Amino acid sequence: MLNGIKLKDGDKLPKVDYEVTMKARRIEGDDFFYCLTFPFKKSHATFVLGGWGGSVCGISSIDFMDAMENMTMSVREFEESQWYEVRVVITDHRIQGFVDGERIVNANVKDRNVAMRFGEIEESVPFGISTYRTGAEYKDISLRKLTKEEIAAATKLDDEDEF
Repeated sequence: MLNGIKLKDGDKLPKVDYEVTMKARRIEGDDFFYCLTFPFKKSHATFVLGGWGGSVCGISSIDFMDAMENMTMSVREFEESQWYEVRVVITDHRIQGFVDGERIVNANVKDRNVAMRFGEIEESVPFGISTYRTGAEYKDISLRKLTKEEIAAATKLDDEDEF
C-alpha cells in the first residue's frame, strides 16, 4: 500500500537553504502520488500532493498536525497520467511548495515544531519519495543549494502572504 524510494546516505544533504525540483505524475490509484520527505534542521518533514483520498496537499507535520490539519492544507485535483512540475524550497524560517509554478504552500515555520509524521512514512528518511495506494512516476529530480539572493527573497516574503 505504501511504496517509495529513498536516498540511503543522507549525511551530506543540506538541512536548510535548498530546493528540490522534479516532475511527478499519478498513473493509477486514488491517494497521494507524491510525498517528498526532506531534511529540515534537526528533523524531517514531508510535502504531500494528493493525499487523504486524492486531493489534499500540504506539509506534514507542523506543530504536531498533519497537512490535513494545519495551515498549509489546500485541495487540488490531479489528473491521472498528467505530469506536474513540483518545487519545494526549504529555508531556515520558511517552507514553500509549488505545483506547475503556482505556490500552494508558504509556511512561516519560525518557532514552530516541524517534524515527521509518525508511522510508515519514516522509512523515507533522510530523503525519499513515496506513494500510498497509488502508482506514480518521477523524473528530472534535482536538489540544489540556494544562492544568497534566493534565500533573501524567500525569507523576505510578507507575513500576510503566508498559508
